[in-house]
Amino acid sequence: MNILYSYIMLGCANQRNWEKFCVDVINKPEWITNQLFIDNTMRLENIEYLENEIETILILCESTYWLDRCEKAGVPAGPINRFDTCYWENENYWNSNHFLETPGEIRTPAPLLGEHTEQIIATLNFSKDEVDLFEKKGIIKSFSNTIAAT
Repeated sequence: MNILYSYIMLGCANQRNWEKFCVDVINKPEWITNQLFIDNTMRLENIEYLENEIETILILCESTYWLDRCEKAGVPAGPINRFDTCYWENENYWNSNHFLETPGEIRTPAPLLGEHTEQIIATLNFSKDEVDLFEKKGIIKSFSNTIAAT
């Protein structure tokens, strides 16, 4: 959702969170009984209109205001950060974890599909029959089977 100077993500996918959002966050209890928003199906059918209505309210205040109200109401929500603001707003986190001083390097290529499956499965104590069944059902793909298929 577009907010004054930024964006936030709202988690109102179920009726309980929707009702808390309407009553405790945006002070629109009448939306709970509005036929356009009465349930998740109707909210999805009217999503463009609903998002526009919500944004006309949320645009009035900064994200910290709305995120605080969502937290107090128990409505899942979070900021959508841009990289530049993420870095500067969390500079102490970055510095305290030495991210800025840690040299980055790529020492090995990314693994191929299934390349480490056999080593990982071996640590999980599955029987050979279980592993064979996992492969047959497509749950796992071992590297040797990936190579054989090409």
